[in-house]
Amino acid sequence: MIDNIALNGGELTQHYNQSIVADINVTNVGLQDCDGGTVSMTSDSQLLTISQGETSFDALASNASQFISDAFQFTLSDSIHDRTHIPFTLTTHFCDIYVGNDRLVVVLPT
Repeated sequence: MIDNIALNGGELTQHYNQSIVADINVTNVGLQDCDGGTVSMTSDSQLLTISQGETSFDALASNASQFISDAFQFTLSDSIHDRTHIPFTLTTHFCDIYVGNDRLVVVLPT
């Protein structure tokens, strides 16, 4: 399970065509220890181009977490508007498959 996503170290204001880096924190919420796994980020939105959409992590004991710096990288379209909501999906392959849908809220500089 992904329990935290941070963009550019917490910076939420992005510029057009700026490369955005996302850090994630993966937590094993299961009752058993699990071997390592992968997390992939996908989006059907034309406003988001994902250049690095998959990351891997080491084995985790039950209730243990691992922080992954620079897990994903993507850019925003130059035709995006302020306060646009871009849907994306995170799929985690780890002891089982977990699929989570979320959205990125774009805040453009004024």
